[in-house]
Amino acid sequence: MKTIAKVAIVSSIVLVVGALICAGGIIIGGKDISNYSTADYSTRTVDIDEDFNNIDIDVTSDDIYIYLSDNDSCTVELTEREGTSHEVGVEGDTLVITSDDGLENSINIGFNMQSPNIKIYLPASEYEKLNINSTSGYIGISDLTFDETSIATLTGDILIRSVAVNGTLEMTGGSSDIDLNDVTCENLVYDGTTGDVQLTDVIVAEDINIDVTTGDVTFDEIDALNIYVHTSTGDIEGSVLTDKTFDADVVTGDVSVPQSSEGGICELSAITGDIDVYVVD
Repeated sequence: MKTIAKVAIVSSIVLVVGALICAGGIIIGGKDISNYSTADYSTRTVDIDEDFNNIDIDVTSDDIYIYLSDNDSCTVELTEREGTSHEVGVEGDTLVITSDDGLENSINIGFNMQSPNIKIYLPASEYEKLNINSTSGYIGISDLTFDETSIATLTGDILIRSVAVNGTLEMTGGSSDIDLNDVTCENLVYDGTTGDVQLTDVIVAEDINIDVTTGDVTFDEIDALNIYVHTSTGDIEGSVLTDKTFDADVVTGDVSVPQSSEGGICELSAITGDIDVYVVD
């Protein structure tokens, strides 16, 4: 073996061993791993005094949390990475939050265990429109009511819990896992590329439309007038609350659904994957 090749192999082994020793030292020492981040973060709070009915968020890599405040005030808490900034304010009757990622065109090499995030504490439980556009970052919403909700993300996961939408709840995702728990709406629409979809205690007055390229779709005691679920690669399984007219089709995989009866349409299809759906007794 040539000397250069030997040196390259030994160097690689040393780097790997060094990384393992470092990680082991952090774990054994009980250290907070975020202390080893090479990026600087700061937190600031913006108080919102104006009234608003709508919320519009357009950011890049922030995790987004939207809560019901425990008092009558509205605050936005921002944890920002050095080199980035946010604009927060009320325009007309809309709370607008945008980000300016000053690092988006730079090469970022470092060890970052912390994530920039936005925590929004809303003083009222009901609002008209919620619109979120995000490149990456987790999105979590709980204990609120909206007339319309639209969420678009490329690589972020979405968790919606104890939320009511009087109209349509529309979501689009790239590499995203979707988790809806205790949610009601008039229509539910999700279009995703890669990621799993979990619906638990979701009640939809009209239609559920879910289209996923690669990912499993799981139901747990959900219902809608009509249900349409399509995936290219992935399993579709779970339970619905009322009888449906079932139409299930796969190219490669097994199908198990109840016999069709009077009720809305339940159309399920997969190219590669199993379908196993039943009606709760």
